[in-house]
Amino acid sequence: MKKLIKYVLLLSLCFLITACGPSSDDVAKKVLASMQEKFDTDANLKQFHLVAKSAQFVKQQGNQFKGIVKVESKDGIHDISVTATADGNNVIWEAPADAFSFLTIEQLNQSLQQLQNLFQGMIK
Repeated sequence: MKKLIKYVLLLSLCFLITACGPSSDDVAKKVLASMQEKFDTDANLKQFHLVAKSAQFVKQQGNQFKGIVKVESKDGIHDISVTATADGNNVIWEAPADAFSFLTIEQLNQSLQQLQNLFQGMIK
């Protein structure tokens, strides 16, 4: 009987240790805050006035999470695939290299608009 109680207590302890990690909602909140800080302070991104609107994450394995972050730009809302690693206090996130390729299109559209305005001013 004592062995059974020890076994149950050991299983309960293992369950508590694994269940005490950060929740998907906690990870989503921390990633949103971190992304917004990056958008607001990074010299290459600041000019686009990006807004991290919402995020949904699911736990993959251990302290690994995978999710989608909705990012608003001048041209609309974009879904960004993000992976995150979280411990009790910190979260680091990573997006694929091409996740923000829509910014290239926005920059091209802005440049084309400027050229068009310049040519229209020259024609008048």
